[in-house]
Amino acid sequence: MRRVLFLAAFALLSACQSSPQGGVVSATHQAQAWQQLDRQVGHYRSDGDFLQQGLMADRLRQLTGASYPIVLRNLQVAGPLRKQGQVFYVTGNRQHEGGINAAAVALDAGSQTLRVWLLHEGRAIVMEDPGASFDWPAEVKVGIQNALSLPR
Repeated sequence: MRRVLFLAAFALLSACQSSPQGGVVSATHQAQAWQQLDRQVGHYRSDGDFLQQGLMADRLRQLTGASYPIVLRNLQVAGPLRKQGQVFYVTGNRQHEGGINAAAVALDAGSQTLRVWLLHEGRAIVMEDPGASFDWPAEVKVGIQNALSLPR
């Protein structure tokens, strides 16, 4: 009986893994979260706000902390969620303040790491998970270059 309980507990732990937030998330739940994010590609925030609920939102809140509301405001006018290779991303700016307040969020499914570029009051900041070594998608690179080349 003790061996059966041990094997059952081992199987349960093997099917789970730690989440970035420190809790335990089942592999099935994590796969569903990535599938849900993949289904939102091509959709705007107004279609179901992937920046306020779901996998990308959870990771964004964790990484940005107190800056999370600023990132959301700086994505007030944003394009749809896009995907280049394994990288999900969104870019945007505050309404009428694109050269001063803008942001880009990119989440790599391969490394499961997040990068955020934040232009806040004309100053650029990059926040990223440890080990986030993936390239920004081409569209994000162009957006960052354009924003940084504007006269202040």
